Amino acid sequence: MILLVSLIPISFGILTYFFKKKTSLLVTISYILTFLFLTILQEGSFVVGNYSALKGIEFTFNFTIKFLLILFNLFSLITFFRIYKNYDHVFFSLWLLLTGSINGFFMSRDFFNIYVHLELASILTFLLLSYDKNEIRIWAALKYMMMSLVSLNFYLIGVGILYSNSGTLNLNYNLSNGINTFAFSFILTGLLTKGGLFFLSGWLPDAHTEAVKGTSPILSGIIVKLPLFIIYLLIPSLPNELRIFLYYFAVITAICSSLFTLLQNDIKKFMAYSTMTQMSYGLMIILINPPFFPYFIVYHMFTKGFLFMIAEDIYEKNGTKNLKELDGSQISLDTFFFAYFLADELRRIVPL
Repeated sequence: MILLVSLIPISFGILTYFFKKKTSLLVTISYILTFLFLTILQEGSFVVGNYSALKGIEFTFNFTIKFLLILFNLFSLITFFRIYKNYDHVFFSLWLLLTGSINGFFMSRDFFNIYVHLELASILTFLLLSYDKNEIRIWAALKYMMMSLVSLNFYLIGVGILYSNSGTLNLNYNLSNGINTFAFSFILTGLLTKGGLFFLSGWLPDAHTEAVKGTSPILSGIIVKLPLFIIYLLIPSLPNELRIFLYYFAVITAICSSLFTLLQNDIKKFMAYSTMTQMSYGLMIILINPPFFPYFIVYHMFTKGFLFMIAEDIYEKNGTKNLKELDGSQISLDTFFFAYFLADELRRIVPL
């Protein structure tokens, strides 16, 4: 039953590809069924094929996962209703596949299965980023894909070292027995590169800035936080020396990305660099107060996601993202107050 949370969007994504005239209906049904199962499923763990957790692939469904998935799917549904007239059935087939892979990612408790879902989400994001085949967007998507390839290879090297030591890919078992520091260094390097932190993630500004409408909110709202969620899962076994290093790294990257944020004239690039700053804050939260991190995910997903939606609407109306060129342009009063409220609320938790 747990697997249905991931299989329903993936299955309907395939159906959407073949029944293009029923795209909106199929996407809506997919979300309704996903919400239904998220509501009625009981908490617990499940191993595919009834193997032991050490040999099989374990999935976990608890209150935290339920909380994250309900709100992520709600955010994804809101984004869908904003753009359902903009794209064809192939786009939304990929959209549902991405939703299913993210659902599966949050429930996975096997190092390699986490990699599979993260890699699938990366490939689908790459395809969605440049869906209109614009040359600039294609190059931004390629940069994202190449950095993803490098970062996930580091992750896999670390996972291979773990497997050679413990004989299992089960995350909970490896945590309970302590993770090799050498393996940890490879895993963390990959995750920090993938997670949008300054110095390591040169892909993020261009990807966020050039993405087609509807993709930037998902990319900033959830995709960049997936690697940090893995660090959140690993934090109980993180050696103290690595915690100290990561804390100083987070502080330095937050300061540097904040400075770069202030230098931007492109409204979407401004928010992209601020996302890098907020990923550093997210890392600090994991190190200082891990139980608060799932709430950070949700809060940042809605606030920054909605801000990117507003930026997309402004660009669509005015034909420019340049803040200097937008000076003097008129926006509706409700849009202004909504943007001001979101930016103000975001500053209270994670200063821009």
